[in-house]
Amino acid sequence: MITERKKLGNAGEELAARFLMEKGYVLLGRNVQMSHHEVDIVMRDGNCLVFVEVKTRRSDWFVDPIRAVDDEKLWNLLEAAKMYKHEHPECYRMEFRIDVVCVVGDVQTCSQVEHYISPFERRILAGTPWKAHYRKLRKGHYGYYRMGR
Repeated sequence: MITERKKLGNAGEELAARFLMEKGYVLLGRNVQMSHHEVDIVMRDGNCLVFVEVKTRRSDWFVDPIRAVDDEKLWNLLEAAKMYKHEHPECYRMEFRIDVVCVVGDVQTCSQVEHYISPFERRILAGTPWKAHYRKLRKGHYGYYRMGR
């Protein structure tokens, strides 16, 4: 049985994928599982891989949906990106970024869609433990290995 929350999330992901494809992005996968990490949508924008986290809310009155992407989720997205590039050799040397698409509305009327392009790059490069890891990964300087926190 699919819950209302899951229906809302699925509707938001579908709307986000269509929204990005209308902007010229190429869909590579949805709900992509990499070990125990999941990426909502993987797309290509020119020669750049785009890992998209979709946040769907009935209303943005209480909390802006982008604030739901915390440090742990960001770390998981970086790990998933690293694994994806390792498992898809054709993408190994491609640059990548992490985008967020926020969808606000109910299942029938997901009316507001906002696309944030690489909103976390400044936070990642501001001296967090991921800084060197992120730079090497973006440039494709190393193969896959499990990185500890």
